[in-house]
Amino acid sequence: DLDTINDIYLAGDYPDLSAPDDVGNTPAHLAVLFDRPEVLKWLHSKGVDLSKKCDSSNFGTPTFYAMHYGKTGMLTDLWAMGYDLSADCDKFELPPLYYAEKKGDTLTADHIKACMAAGTLQDVKATIIQRCTRGLFARNIYREKKAHRERQVLAQTIISAPWRGGVVRMRNNRRELEAEARDDEVDAKLNDETKTKNEDNNGGENAVEEEVQEETKT
Repeated sequence: DLDTINDIYLAGDYPDLSAPDDVGNTPAHLAVLFDRPEVLKWLHSKGVDLSKKCDSSNFGTPTFYAMHYGKTGMLTDLWAMGYDLSADCDKFELPPLYYAEKKGDTLTADHIKACMAAGTLQDVKATIIQRCTRGLFARNIYREKKAHRERQVLAQTIISAPWRGGVVRMRNNRRELEAEARDDEVDAKLNDETKTKNEDNNGGENAVEEEVQEETKT
């Protein structure tokens, strides 16, 4: 298991993890053969190049044997570790998809196609980072535009404040003048009416006095 392999490696009994054993199999080949993805990941973490041929006859890579045995989970692990599933996987320089389709393994072939369509894991991560970066950039632009609009509104308010105050004062002054003019008109009308009444009263009194004087003479 993984603990045993790690102990052997730490003890120095197997320093070169890419080297084959007595029968020519490398640890990577055995990890694929016995379906031990944790060992394959551990080998990758120790710097083992899993794109190299790993069997006793120096024929295929771990990707080839994962395809050959139909281990789609191992193919996914290799893809997640950054290995290109469209790359050559054997001494004939053919990709694993060629062999999967040739032997009619549609499940493995479809799985390889799905991984290839997604690109490498680094491509997926790069795409996610680009989307996040574009989102942050767009939000920053929106915030800057919003702040710019707010500054413009504030500046317009400050600039137009005295002018607005002047207009208000002019309107108030005009209203006061109009009110004074109306008051003057009312006063003038009252004065005219009072004068007319006084004249009428004076005329009536004079007429009465004249009648009295005429009667007295008679």
